[in-house]
Amino acid sequence: MKKHFRIALALMTALAMLLAAGCSGNGNNTTPSSSSPDFGEGVTYINDVMYYTFYLAATTDYENYVGKKYAIDGMYHLNKYEDSVIPMLFRYHVETDETDGKQYAYYRGFNLEGEDVPTDLPEKTWIRVIGTLEVEPHGDHVHVSLLVESFEQLETPGNEYVE
Repeated sequence: MKKHFRIALALMTALAMLLAAGCSGNGNNTTPSSSSPDFGEGVTYINDVMYYTFYLAATTDYENYVGKKYAIDGMYHLNKYEDSVIPMLFRYHVETDETDGKQYAYYRGFNLEGEDVPTDLPEKTWIRVIGTLEVEPHGDHVHVSLLVESFEQLETPGNEYVE
């Protein structure tokens, strides 16, 4: 069953990426945070609509995404964990907790790594990061990171909450 879910998720992600690529080629850009959907050859733009689907695919079927270059918009956050501070690019995703049936907004994002990581931005500053996807396995899950090649602050924010 898990294998079927992963295949379906990979197919949905591929379809979403194809649709986005088809829409961006004619100059129509439905992503409020994008000033230009063309980032050059070999860079896939992950827009608002694709964000959560891409996040799920990158964390469950990461073999298909590791080592590839992406342009992703999101909010900047310094995640303080134990004795470390990890810069992140994130969005919120609302999920129902199975234990209490209540809905909660969770951070869903990517750790930012490399020499070009922003370090002095205010929390929730909207940025676009171009970088290569990397993963680090941790038991039953993986930490997904972007090796930052460049970033820019965005004047127009995208959707804080993604489905």
